[in-house]
Amino acid sequence: MPEPVLTLLMPSPHSPRGSLLFFGCVAAALFTFPLVAGWSVVQALGSGAFAVAFVFLPGYACLAWTDDQHDRITSAFLAFVVGLAPLTLCFVTLAAFDARQYLWILPVLGCIAILAAPRRTSTRDRPTTTSFEACIALLPIAAALMRVEIESPADWFRGFESDNSFHVENAIELSRHWPMTDPRIAGEPLRYHFMSYVPASAASLVLGLPVRVCMLGLGAHLLPMMFALGLFVAARATKAGVITSACAALALVLHVDLGTHVGRVLGVDGAIGSYFDVGIYRSITTVQGLCVFVAIAIVLRDALTNQGQLGRRLFLLAFLSALASGSKGSVLPPLFVALAATWLWRRADRRVIGWALLVMALAALPFTAWLTLDSDGYAQSMFHFEPAAAQILSGFQSSIVAGFGGDPAEPAPWATALLFVPWVVGFFGIGTVAAWAWFRTRPRPSSTFEFLLCATALSGFVPVLFLMSHGFAQLLFAYDSQVCVILLGAIASTRVSGGARIGYAIAAGAVLATQLVAVAWTKAHDARIGPRFTGDVARYRSALEWIRTETPSDAVLLIDDPRLSATTWCERRAFFETRRFTPAMHAALQVEKGRVIPIEARPFAEREILQSEFFSNPTADGVRSIRAIVGPHKPIIALRTRLVVTPQAQHYACVFEPLEDAAEFGRACGLEFVHAGGIVAVYRLPD
Repeated sequence: MPEPVLTLLMPSPHSPRGSLLFFGCVAAALFTFPLVAGWSVVQALGSGAFAVAFVFLPGYACLAWTDDQHDRITSAFLAFVVGLAPLTLCFVTLAAFDARQYLWILPVLGCIAILAAPRRTSTRDRPTTTSFEACIALLPIAAALMRVEIESPADWFRGFESDNSFHVENAIELSRHWPMTDPRIAGEPLRYHFMSYVPASAASLVLGLPVRVCMLGLGAHLLPMMFALGLFVAARATKAGVITSACAALALVLHVDLGTHVGRVLGVDGAIGSYFDVGIYRSITTVQGLCVFVAIAIVLRDALTNQGQLGRRLFLLAFLSALASGSKGSVLPPLFVALAATWLWRRADRRVIGWALLVMALAALPFTAWLTLDSDGYAQSMFHFEPAAAQILSGFQSSIVAGFGGDPAEPAPWATALLFVPWVVGFFGIGTVAAWAWFRTRPRPSSTFEFLLCATALSGFVPVLFLMSHGFAQLLFAYDSQVCVILLGAIASTRVSGGARIGYAIAAGAVLATQLVAVAWTKAHDARIGPRFTGDVARYRSALEWIRTETPSDAVLLIDDPRLSATTWCERRAFFETRRFTPAMHAALQVEKGRVIPIEARPFAEREILQSEFFSNPTADGVRSIRAIVGPHKPIIALRTRLVVTPQAQHYACVFEPLEDAAEFGRACGLEFVHAGGIVAVYRLPD
């Protein structure tokens, strides 16, 4: 091989070439990926600059004072995750005093903190990254970018009652109001993991763009990128090889429900119910929570291997735990159970584990108590005791039971028991290979960190076995398990040799190849499905933008067609949009004979009826009833359209038709016609 090529791939121990290559590629993806979706250069550069100035910079400042001994790639991941904490603290504090405009002080403080930080580790003493390692580390990031669902400027509708709409509306609420209330049902309380919404809300404030653009468009790729990087550096921290670490990250970045795709080939419903990829690419709260979880795992391992700097690591753990509790609280309970079990069963490192558990629990307590002590909130209404519900309700078990002549709604207990192991294997997929490899090669006794990972994996899977929730939210706890078994597999790779190593590699490679094919098929298939709008859509979008910029921020919106998720563009609270996400609907869930019973409860039916009657026949009495619910003197805006939806093959045909009576509508009951758009009309209700 020519000497220049050898120099490039294997530079001197202190050469920064590998780090420069890696950061150059990551920066290019960070700043230019939105361009692929059609966003402007200014918008893409602005979004990337926001991430650097308001997330990475404060994160590096925190690491400069607490932990500067990692290689540059690991430091980049930790800086991103840790940087979310000061951004959240600063934004929420300013929001509480209605002083969000002073958020610019955060990067200024970050610069000062970096300049004032003592230099404890020489640059030459820090681990280096070769160009080969940098190239391999980029693979899982590239795979994540391949799967990211990023909105383009033309993609203004992603489906009614989607999780994306739910998260965008919550982020809008955080960006404009404090304390937060339910933006879908104005005036109702909202207790949710709002810390995951801070980056999009803050970016909207700094860049002057709609929150939806910042979350689903310009910033949609950032968290999946960082999660992929976090998996890679976490696996590397276990001393796994660089290729093994990349494969470990790819195992989760390319995750699919294998049963769904195998069943599609066989012509049956084989869905296992393993939705890890949905959490990564369609739930901003889940992917941020998992990024924090991976960072906590790295810091815990550092604390166990280098106990001389325990105080600094405990500070980071406290910071990260507080952030995790407000980003996605489901990532912490399995870890806390595992820490307690490790403290009880393992004498080694008991001091470190005890301090870590105490500090992390205290840091997570305030937000967790706020979230869980509300008797009418999500935490106390979501979960129901239903053993084996996730397995019984899966297409995998239903298809097999029905194929043998049984009743899927009432499977025999022995059938559920017989299918349990295959279902678990399908649920974890490549993680099953990783867990088996670790189990076969584990030392006795295993290290404290390995025991902790194993205990977290087990405790995270327990809720899946015994609980049921609206939207299968009990599966969220198992996301910890899926991360931990992959890390255990990375550890096992350092012990396997000979024929066993080849066997494990073939098994893992076959599953990984299957996942890649499934991802490619899904990507091609999903591109053909969705609504197709005809008519003057630009006028409709223009009317939504007029409401966003020209009406008071505390206005309440009446919507004649909530299916269009207009509130995500108007950025106004809705009088009634949907009840689907309310705690009352979660509490109404019932499972009987292996099937979810259709929910008949209709909370907030009065609002729904009043809104429907208003648009069909506006009357003074109806206006007074709406006003009584909203309250006196609060602006109420009505958005009226005429949308005709016709189901067709592979998509919905959605036609905007013109409004013929826009000016005359509601005149008799005092409505003020304030904006016309041909296919849309906006009115202001009287006080």
